[in-house]
Amino acid sequence: MNSKTSILEVTIEKAKELPQLIHKESQVYCVLFIPEQTTVEKDPNSNFLIEKVIGKQIEKTKITSCLSSESEWHEKFQFKIVDYTDIYIQIFEIYERKSTFLAGMRFPLALLKLDQDILKWFPLYKSNHLDDFDIFGKIFVRLSLFLSEPPVQKHLISQTNGKSYSDTSKYIITKSSKKNVISDVNISYDYILDSLLENLNQNRNQNRNQNQNQNQNQNQNLNQNQNLNQNQNQNQNLNQNQNQNQNLNQNQNQNQNQNQNSNTKIYVLISVGIITISTCYYIFNYKKNKNDKKKKNKERK
Repeated sequence: MNSKTSILEVTIEKAKELPQLIHKESQVYCVLFIPEQTTVEKDPNSNFLIEKVIGKQIEKTKITSCLSSESEWHEKFQFKIVDYTDIYIQIFEIYERKSTFLAGMRFPLALLKLDQDILKWFPLYKSNHLDDFDIFGKIFVRLSLFLSEPPVQKHLISQTNGKSYSDTSKYIITKSSKKNVISDVNISYDYILDSLLENLNQNRNQNRNQNQNQNQNQNQNLNQNQNLNQNQNQNQNLNQNQNQNQNLNQNQNQNQNQNQNSNTKIYVLISVGIITISTCYYIFNYKKNKNDKKKKNKERK
Protein backbone atom coordinates (compact mmCIF):
# COMPACT_ATOMS: atom_id res chain seq x y z
CA MET A 1 0.00 0.00 0.00
CA ASN A 2 1.10 3.52 -0.71
CA SER A 3 1.31 5.43 2.57
CA LYS A 4 -0.20 8.57 1.02
CA THR A 5 -3.22 7.06 -0.73
CA SER A 6 -3.83 3.91 1.28
CA ILE A 7 -7.07 3.14 3.09
CA LEU A 8 -6.55 2.41 6.76
CA GLU A 9 -8.22 -0.93 7.38
CA VAL A 10 -9.21 -2.08 10.82
CA THR A 11 -10.38 -5.62 11.47
CA ILE A 12 -12.03 -6.92 14.61
CA GLU A 13 -12.28 -10.65 14.34
CA LYS A 14 -12.78 -13.41 16.90
CA ALA A 15 -13.63 -17.07 16.70
CA LYS A 16 -17.28 -18.00 17.33
CA GLU A 17 -16.41 -20.30 20.20
CA LEU A 18 -14.30 -17.67 22.00
CA PRO A 19 -15.68 -17.08 25.52
CA GLN A 20 -16.90 -13.70 26.63
CA LEU A 21 -13.72 -13.06 28.57
CA ILE A 22 -10.17 -13.98 27.69
CA HIS A 23 -9.02 -16.78 29.96
CA LYS A 24 -6.99 -15.67 32.94
CA GLU A 25 -4.57 -18.55 32.36
CA SER A 26 -4.07 -17.76 28.70
CA GLN A 27 -1.14 -16.06 27.06
CA VAL A 28 -1.77 -13.16 24.71
CA TYR A 29 0.70 -12.31 21.98
CA CYS A 30 1.07 -9.49 19.50
CA VAL A 31 2.62 -10.45 16.17
CA LEU A 32 3.80 -8.07 13.48
CA PHE A 33 3.49 -9.15 9.85
CA ILE A 34 4.61 -7.78 6.54
CA PRO A 35 1.49 -8.40 4.45
CA GLU A 36 2.25 -10.45 1.36
CA GLN A 37 -1.23 -11.61 0.43
CA THR A 38 -4.47 -10.10 1.67
CA THR A 39 -8.02 -11.12 0.84
CA VAL A 40 -11.28 -9.62 2.07
CA GLU A 41 -14.26 -11.98 2.14
CA LYS A 42 -17.83 -11.58 3.22
CA ASP A 43 -18.83 -13.41 6.35
CA PRO A 44 -21.65 -15.82 5.39
CA ASN A 45 -23.18 -15.39 8.84
CA SER A 46 -23.36 -11.59 8.81
CA ASN A 47 -22.98 -8.50 6.69
CA PHE A 48 -19.45 -7.97 7.90
CA LEU A 49 -16.25 -8.51 6.00
CA ILE A 50 -13.40 -10.77 7.02
CA GLU A 51 -9.85 -9.83 6.15
CA LYS A 52 -7.42 -12.72 5.77
CA VAL A 53 -3.72 -11.92 5.69
CA ILE A 54 -0.78 -14.12 4.78
CA GLY A 55 2.52 -12.51 5.55
CA LYS A 56 6.01 -12.72 6.93
CA GLN A 57 6.32 -12.57 10.71
CA ILE A 58 8.85 -9.98 11.83
CA GLU A 59 8.28 -9.85 15.56
CA LYS A 60 6.30 -11.56 18.29
CA THR A 61 5.74 -9.96 21.68
CA LYS A 62 4.04 -11.48 24.70
CA ILE A 63 1.62 -8.98 26.19
CA THR A 64 0.28 -11.19 29.00
CA SER A 65 -3.42 -11.33 29.70
CA CYS A 66 -5.76 -8.45 28.96
CA LEU A 67 -6.59 -8.57 32.65
CA SER A 68 -3.13 -7.32 33.56
CA SER A 69 -2.68 -3.82 34.84
CA GLU A 70 -2.56 -0.87 32.49
CA SER A 71 1.08 -0.19 33.34
CA GLU A 72 1.99 -3.78 32.47
CA TRP A 73 0.04 -3.48 29.24
CA HIS A 74 1.86 -0.32 28.25
CA GLU A 75 5.19 -1.77 29.26
CA LYS A 76 4.87 -5.08 27.43
CA PHE A 77 2.83 -4.14 24.36
CA GLN A 78 5.68 -2.53 22.48
CA PHE A 79 7.71 -3.55 19.47
CA LYS A 80 10.48 -2.16 17.35
CA ILE A 81 9.83 0.24 14.51
CA VAL A 82 10.91 -1.48 11.30
CA ASP A 83 11.51 -0.08 7.84
CA TYR A 84 8.57 -1.47 5.90
CA THR A 85 5.79 0.34 4.11
CA ASP A 86 2.88 -1.52 5.67
CA ILE A 87 2.62 -3.46 8.89
CA TYR A 88 -0.09 -5.86 9.98
CA ILE A 89 -0.69 -6.47 13.68
CA GLN A 90 -2.31 -9.65 14.89
CA ILE A 91 -3.31 -10.32 18.47
CA PHE A 92 -4.11 -13.86 19.46
CA GLU A 93 -4.57 -15.97 22.54
CA ILE A 94 -2.94 -19.29 23.41
CA TYR A 95 -5.03 -21.35 25.82
CA GLU A 96 -4.85 -25.10 26.39
CA ARG A 97 -2.40 -25.41 23.49
CA LYS A 98 -4.88 -23.79 21.11
CA SER A 99 -4.25 -20.54 19.31
CA THR A 100 -7.24 -18.24 18.78
CA PHE A 101 -7.04 -15.17 16.58
CA LEU A 102 -8.49 -12.16 18.41
CA ALA A 103 -7.94 -9.08 16.30
CA GLY A 104 -5.87 -7.61 13.53
CA MET A 105 -5.02 -4.29 12.01
CA ARG A 106 -3.13 -3.11 8.95
CA PHE A 107 -1.91 0.44 8.51
CA PRO A 108 0.81 2.39 6.71
CA LEU A 109 3.98 2.50 8.75
CA ALA A 110 4.44 6.17 7.89
CA LEU A 111 1.49 7.00 10.11
CA LEU A 112 2.92 5.06 13.00
CA LYS A 113 6.09 7.10 12.78
CA LEU A 114 4.13 10.15 13.91
CA ASP A 115 4.88 9.05 17.44
CA GLN A 116 6.94 6.00 18.36
CA ASP A 117 5.20 5.86 21.74
CA ILE A 118 1.78 5.59 20.14
CA LEU A 119 1.01 2.22 21.69
CA LYS A 120 0.93 3.69 25.17
CA TRP A 121 -2.39 5.30 24.26
CA PHE A 122 -4.04 1.89 23.97
CA PRO A 123 -6.81 1.72 26.57
CA LEU A 124 -7.36 -1.30 28.77
CA TYR A 125 -10.87 -2.09 29.92
CA LYS A 126 -11.49 -4.25 32.97
CA SER A 127 -14.93 -5.76 33.18
CA ASN A 128 -16.72 -8.96 34.01
CA HIS A 129 -18.06 -9.01 30.49
CA LEU A 130 -15.85 -8.03 27.59
CA ASP A 131 -17.27 -8.70 24.15
CA ASP A 132 -15.49 -8.40 20.82
CA PHE A 133 -15.72 -4.68 20.49
CA ASP A 134 -15.08 -3.92 24.15
CA ILE A 135 -11.79 -5.78 24.16
CA PHE A 136 -10.19 -4.67 20.93
CA GLY A 137 -12.64 -2.48 19.06
CA LYS A 138 -12.04 0.57 21.20
CA ILE A 139 -8.31 -0.01 21.03
CA PHE A 140 -8.30 0.04 17.25
CA VAL A 141 -10.87 2.80 16.89
CA ARG A 142 -8.80 4.93 19.20
CA LEU A 143 -5.65 4.05 17.32
CA SER A 144 -7.32 4.76 13.99
CA LEU A 145 -8.45 8.14 15.28
CA PHE A 146 -4.91 8.90 16.23
CA LEU A 147 -3.47 7.71 12.96
CA SER A 148 -5.92 9.49 10.67
CA GLU A 149 -4.32 12.22 8.63
CA PRO A 150 -5.36 15.82 9.33
CA PRO A 151 -7.92 17.20 9.21
CA VAL A 152 -9.02 14.54 11.65
CA GLN A 153 -12.53 13.20 11.05
CA LYS A 154 -14.73 12.78 14.10
CA HIS A 155 -17.73 10.49 14.51
CA LEU A 156 -16.10 7.86 12.33
CA ILE A 157 -18.77 5.32 13.19
CA SER A 158 -22.17 6.88 12.61
CA GLN A 159 -24.51 3.94 11.99
CA THR A 160 -25.45 0.75 13.78
CA ASN A 161 -27.05 -1.35 11.06
CA GLY A 162 -24.50 -4.16 11.16
CA LYS A 163 -22.60 -3.17 8.03
CA SER A 164 -19.09 -2.07 7.28
CA TYR A 165 -19.19 1.72 7.33
CA SER A 166 -17.57 4.99 8.26
CA ASP A 167 -18.18 8.68 7.59
CA THR A 168 -15.26 9.06 5.22
CA SER A 169 -15.09 5.46 3.93
CA LYS A 170 -11.59 5.40 5.31
CA TYR A 171 -12.17 2.67 7.82
CA ILE A 172 -13.48 -0.83 7.31
CA ILE A 173 -14.61 -2.47 10.53
CA THR A 174 -15.11 -6.18 10.21
CA LYS A 175 -15.95 -9.13 12.46
CA SER A 176 -16.91 -12.76 12.19
CA SER A 177 -19.04 -13.21 15.30
CA LYS A 178 -22.77 -13.82 14.99
CA LYS A 179 -23.43 -11.41 17.80
CA ASN A 180 -24.01 -7.83 16.72
CA VAL A 181 -21.43 -6.27 19.01
CA ILE A 182 -21.42 -2.88 17.29
CA SER A 183 -24.99 -2.01 18.22
CA ASP A 184 -23.81 0.22 21.08
CA VAL A 185 -21.21 2.14 19.13
CA ASN A 186 -23.33 5.15 18.25
CA ILE A 187 -21.58 7.17 20.95
CA SER A 188 -19.46 10.21 20.34
CA TYR A 189 -15.74 9.64 20.16
CA ASP A 190 -15.02 13.35 20.50
CA TYR A 191 -13.83 12.96 24.06
CA ILE A 192 -11.49 10.16 23.01
CA LEU A 193 -10.07 12.19 20.17
CA ASP A 194 -9.83 15.42 22.15
CA SER A 195 -8.20 13.80 25.14
CA LEU A 196 -5.91 11.85 22.85
CA LEU A 197 -4.76 14.93 20.98
CA GLU A 198 -4.46 16.86 24.23
CA ASN A 199 -2.37 14.11 25.77
CA LEU A 200 -0.31 13.91 22.62
CA ASN A 201 0.38 17.64 22.69
CA GLN A 202 1.18 17.48 26.39
CA ASN A 203 3.49 14.56 25.75
CA ARG A 204 5.25 16.35 22.92
CA ASN A 205 5.51 19.53 24.99
CA GLN A 206 6.92 17.53 27.87
CA ASN A 207 9.40 15.90 25.54
CA ARG A 208 10.28 19.29 24.08
CA ASN A 209 10.74 20.76 27.57
CA GLN A 210 12.76 17.76 28.63
CA ASN A 211 14.96 18.13 25.58
CA GLN A 212 15.37 21.85 26.29
CA ASN A 213 16.21 21.13 29.91
CA GLN A 214 18.64 18.45 28.84
CA ASN A 215 20.27 20.87 26.42
CA GLN A 216 20.44 23.53 29.13
CA ASN A 217 21.91 21.02 31.56
CA GLN A 218 24.39 19.90 28.95
CA ASN A 219 25.36 23.52 28.29
CA GLN A 220 25.67 24.16 32.01
CA ASN A 221 27.77 21.04 32.42
CA LEU A 222 29.87 22.11 29.45
CA ASN A 223 30.38 25.56 30.96
CA GLN A 224 31.17 24.03 34.33
CA ASN A 225 33.65 21.67 32.71
CA GLN A 226 35.22 24.55 30.81
CA ASN A 227 35.46 26.60 34.00
CA LEU A 228 36.85 23.59 35.81
CA ASN A 229 39.42 23.07 33.07
CA GLN A 230 40.34 26.75 33.21
CA ASN A 231 40.72 26.55 36.98
CA GLN A 232 42.77 23.40 36.64
CA ASN A 233 44.98 25.08 34.05
CA GLN A 234 45.33 28.13 36.29
CA ASN A 235 46.21 25.86 39.20
CA GLN A 236 48.74 24.06 37.04
CA ASN A 237 50.26 27.38 36.00
CA LEU A 238 50.29 28.49 39.63
CA ASN A 239 51.96 25.25 40.66
CA GLN A 240 54.51 25.69 37.89
CA ASN A 241 55.21 29.25 39.07
CA GLN A 242 55.51 28.03 42.65
CA ASN A 243 57.89 25.29 41.54
CA GLN A 244 59.91 27.83 39.59
CA ASN A 245 60.01 30.11 42.64
CA GLN A 246 61.05 27.19 44.81
CA ASN A 247 63.80 26.28 42.36
CA LEU A 248 64.91 29.92 42.28
CA ASN A 249 64.97 30.07 46.06
CA GLN A 250 66.89 26.81 46.19
CA ASN A 251 69.41 28.16 43.70
CA GLN A 252 69.71 31.38 45.67
CA ASN A 253 70.19 29.41 48.88
CA GLN A 254 72.77 27.22 47.21
CA ASN A 255 74.60 30.29 45.91
CA GLN A 256 74.42 31.90 49.34
CA ASN A 257 75.72 28.73 50.95
CA GLN A 258 78.48 28.48 48.40
CA ASN A 259 79.38 32.14 48.97
CA GLN A 260 79.29 31.64 52.71
CA ASN A 261 81.49 28.56 52.41
CA SER A 262 83.92 30.47 50.22
CA ASN A 263 84.01 33.39 52.66
CA THR A 264 84.55 30.98 55.54
CA LYS A 265 87.45 29.34 53.76
CA ILE A 266 89.02 32.71 53.02
CA TYR A 267 88.53 33.80 56.64
CA VAL A 268 90.10 30.59 57.89
CA LEU A 269 93.06 30.96 55.52
CA ILE A 270 93.58 34.57 56.56
CA SER A 271 93.32 33.63 60.21
CA VAL A 272 95.77 30.77 59.80
CA GLY A 273 98.13 33.09 57.91
CA ILE A 274 97.94 35.76 60.62
CA ILE A 275 98.52 33.20 63.35
CA THR A 276 101.43 31.70 61.42
CA ILE A 277 103.02 35.10 60.81
CA SER A 278 102.50 36.14 64.44
CA THR A 279 104.01 32.90 65.68
CA CYS A 280 107.00 33.23 63.42
CA TYR A 281 107.47 36.89 64.48
CA TYR A 282 107.27 35.93 68.14
CA ILE A 283 109.79 33.13 67.72
CA PHE A 284 112.12 35.45 65.75
CA ASN A 285 111.94 38.18 68.43
CA TYR A 286 112.42 35.65 71.20
CA LYS A 287 115.59 34.26 69.62
CA LYS A 288 116.83 37.77 68.82
CA ASN A 289 116.35 38.98 72.39
CA LYS A 290 118.06 35.88 73.73
CA ASN A 291 121.08 36.43 71.50
CA ASP A 292 121.21 40.10 72.44
CA LYS A 293 121.33 39.21 76.14
CA LYS A 294 124.14 36.76 75.55
CA LYS A 295 126.16 39.45 73.72
CA LYS A 296 125.63 41.97 76.51
CA ASN A 297 126.73 39.48 79.18
CA LYS A 298 129.92 38.73 77.25
CA GLU A 299 130.75 42.42 76.90
CA ARG A 300 130.36 43.00 80.61
CA LYS A 301 132.78 40.29 81.45
